[in-house]
Amino acid sequence: MRCGRTAALAGVPYRCPVCGGILLIEHNLSGWTGADPTVPGMERYRELLPLDTDSRLVSLGEGGTPLINAANLSEDMRDVEVLLKNETVNPTGSFKDRALAVMTTRARDEGYGRVISSSSGNAGISSAAYAARAGIEATVVAPDTTKQTKLAQLTVHGARVVRVRGSTSDTYELAKAAAETGEWANLTTTFLSPLATAGFKTMGYELADQLDGRAPDWVIAPISAGPILVAVATAFREYHAAGRVDRVPRMVCAQAAGCAPIARAFEEGAESVTAWSDPPDTIATAIADPLRGYEDDGTLTLRVVRETEGIALTVTDGAIRKAIRRLAELEGLFAEPSGAVPLAALAVLRTRGVIRAGSRVVCLITGHGLKDPTAADQDVDMPLIEPDTEQLFEALATHARTREEENV
Repeated sequence: MRCGRTAALAGVPYRCPVCGGILLIEHNLSGWTGADPTVPGMERYRELLPLDTDSRLVSLGEGGTPLINAANLSEDMRDVEVLLKNETVNPTGSFKDRALAVMTTRARDEGYGRVISSSSGNAGISSAAYAARAGIEATVVAPDTTKQTKLAQLTVHGARVVRVRGSTSDTYELAKAAAETGEWANLTTTFLSPLATAGFKTMGYELADQLDGRAPDWVIAPISAGPILVAVATAFREYHAAGRVDRVPRMVCAQAAGCAPIARAFEEGAESVTAWSDPPDTIATAIADPLRGYEDDGTLTLRVVRETEGIALTVTDGAIRKAIRRLAELEGLFAEPSGAVPLAALAVLRTRGVIRAGSRVVCLITGHGLKDPTAADQDVDMPLIEPDTEQLFEALATHARTREEENV
């Protein structure tokens, strides 16, 4: 993406060998007949994955996630059609499974017996699960702020976990250095390898197909480095060039206020992203990436946001907590903090008048709430009664009055 060089896919690719810039895998779909709707999950887009034709995909049933018409949220949003791309139903509970299915398959096919990744949780859990499925060894380098619930999911899959006093920028450099020895394939899901974005692009293809070629006005994504945003936009651009979708949606980069290098650059009108200098401070740890040492990841995301006439913004932890609760109470969908960020961003954009009545908006709900259940802790009065019917009715009446007061 920096020097414009093109090359045939070989091995497990990382950055451009000429300039060190980001690599992306793109398709000309003009002669493609389309995905077979009878084939489940990501296998439906097998022809568009960077794998040998005779390669067996390392799969746990990822992809094919539902697009939910959030009627209750739409009513609350005043005439905005809200659609939720529910990535929480992927095998390990997050959208990362799309990337790891592709990356693990490629690593196995290239003869690697070990994989390594830098992750604050979701990508590491996915890499551990897919490595187990492929019969190879997984190592995850995680910041010491990684939630215990995610560490437990890493170890139960047999991953070797190394915790680091630092941020994901520190763990990124350590995993990269280890992979440079040639012993491990690096499955970190930033823009380090184009295989990650190739997997994430299937989300964009699915969205276009689920909407019968009528693109939404906006797609809101929770962002750390941004491969999910770039991947979805690229998928829509490929579909649009082939006449399979009417346009490319406007992309929204939503970041937590406690770590937002891309949103800050957008708001300042900067052409490039500068690393976040303060320690990350947010409950949305899955997207708290300072981008130190790989700022060009954020710069590419920033460029795509602008190319699609989109926007980048921040949301507070308070807004994220509110969004977690609204998703659960109104639509029955429990999201972890990063997964609820798009809904928090939608509320901000509606208040600002950026997203207007009549718009169709897709929120990418990227991770399940059970990834970090403590984030949803609330000080809720739960009465304890004797096994007595009269006490039950009294408690229910008190509960009803409390909810009415909260709504007021």
